[in-house]
Amino acid sequence: MGSSGTIALRNGVVASVILPSKRGMAMGWIEIGTLCAPAVGPLIGGVLTAKLGAEMGILVFGDIEFHLFDIPSFICSRNKQKDCWEW
Repeated sequence: MGSSGTIALRNGVVASVILPSKRGMAMGWIEIGTLCAPAVGPLIGGVLTAKLGAEMGILVFGDIEFHLFDIPSFICSRNKQKDCWEW
C-alpha cells in the first residue's frame, strides 16, 4: 500500500489552511518528517525494541504520534481561525 495519496492530500490541506505568507515555513516543517523519518526511525525503533521489546515500541510510538499530531490537528480543526497553525 503506497502513501503518495497522503502526500498529495497533505499538500492540499496546507494550501487551503495555511496563510500564503506562512506556507513555505509550514511545508518546510512538514517535509522534515518526510525526509528524516526513514533515517532516524529505524535507529530509534531498533534501540527501543532491543531495550523494551516490540510491544512497548509500538505503544510508545503510537502514544507519541497521537499526542504530537492527532490532538493538535483536532484542536486546530475545531478552531475557526484561518491562521490556526501559527509557525
